[in-house]
Amino acid sequence: MKTDEIVKLTRENIAAFLAENAGPVDPYDGPQKRREPRWPFPGAVEVYPCSANGSVQWLGTLRNVSASGLGMSCERYLKPEMLVDISFHMPDASFYGKAVVRYCQQVRNEFMCGVEFLFED
Repeated sequence: MKTDEIVKLTRENIAAFLAENAGPVDPYDGPQKRREPRWPFPGAVEVYPCSANGSVQWLGTLRNVSASGLGMSCERYLKPEMLVDISFHMPDASFYGKAVVRYCQQVRNEFMCGVEFLFED
């Protein structure tokens, strides 16, 4: 995958990226429900609320990625169930697509957020 292009977020594209770049799965034994394994990836996240027609942008730091979503930290609260356009940029790939905020909790001086990817299929 070329790093100089932003790839549309599809099930196939994210699965291919994870198959090529993610390490072995380490089962998570915590209390949170997980449908997919997650892997840590560094990167930047851009979030655009769908209701703002692209006029508002929030930035975050990528913490982890799975086949169905990502975890990020940011300086502002993102309301759960909010629909967003999202792009995220890692050293080996950049993706863009739609997502829904599933949770957002304050941890110290930032917010930890989880978003679920919305695929068109």
